[in-house]
Amino acid sequence: ALAQERAQVRAQETNQETVRTQAEADMKTAVAAAVAGEKARTQVEAEAKITEAVAAALAQERAQVRAQETNQETVRTQAEADMKTAVAAAVAGEKARTQVEAEAKITEAVAAALAQERA
Repeated sequence: ALAQERAQVRAQETNQETVRTQAEADMKTAVAAAVAGEKARTQVEAEAKITEAVAAALAQERAQVRAQETNQETVRTQAEADMKTAVAAAVAGEKARTQVEAEAKITEAVAAALAQERA
């Protein structure tokens, strides 16, 4: 009876040791899982920050491209306005030259008529 009792006590101690060992292993597994989860969360946050930085850089680049396009459009519009002004000035100059030539011809005709009248 004593031997059987001792065997049962040893079996219970063995079972308790097994349960304790299993509990320690479960605890280590839980800690490892928590650490891995924290690493994964940190990695996701880092990737999110990188993605945000890339998106901000792309947005800035797009804004610069739009600004350049706007500047180019402004320069083109100004060049067109300058060209129209130059054409208008050339037309006005041609009209003025034609007017001066006509007045010169009239003056010559008047002078010729006066000279003929004097003669």
